[in-house]
Amino acid sequence: MDIDNAFGPAQNLVQLEANTVRAANQAADPHYQAFYARDVALTPQMDDILQRIPNNVMRDAESLAAVEGHSLCVQVPRGNNLPPINQPSARGWDYMKRAIQDEIDRVTPGSEMGRALTRLDNQLRGTVDGAVNPGNPAAGPWAQARELAGTGKQFQQGLREGQGVFSRPKTHSPDQVADD
Repeated sequence: MDIDNAFGPAQNLVQLEANTVRAANQAADPHYQAFYARDVALTPQMDDILQRIPNNVMRDAESLAAVEGHSLCVQVPRGNNLPPINQPSARGWDYMKRAIQDEIDRVTPGSEMGRALTRLDNQLRGTVDGAVNPGNPAAGPWAQARELAGTGKQFQQGLREGQGVFSRPKTHSPDQVADD
């Protein structure tokens, strides 16, 4: 068997990973910028999600925003001489989603907390996507940005899984590896 014909020529996987992630992020960036420029009106469903985000996760989102030079909220003017109110910006929702995902990564895989946070993450994304692009949430700028950026993340995950095949004990059959 010719290895190059079976697997392709040898490549620098570190460089390939960096190029793939960079290309995915560059493709996603205009969509993220379009989302960040949006005003996202707070709905009752979004307010419910805000109330359910654990305090430590909200602090992480605020810290991440601060490190990147942003805040989670914007002041929204109200009529009738009422004072403005603070509500999450589009970018703020993205920071909250990222902080929830970081917390999911920290908890025990398959735990009740992990499942609850995953549901909350899905609800946050679905609710915000629906508010931003009601007719077709999947076509909204944030959904598009996440999909494009996810290409790089999936590639990274695939590389890690591929490397793991050679380092884990021989407990997987070739069929199981192919299925993974």
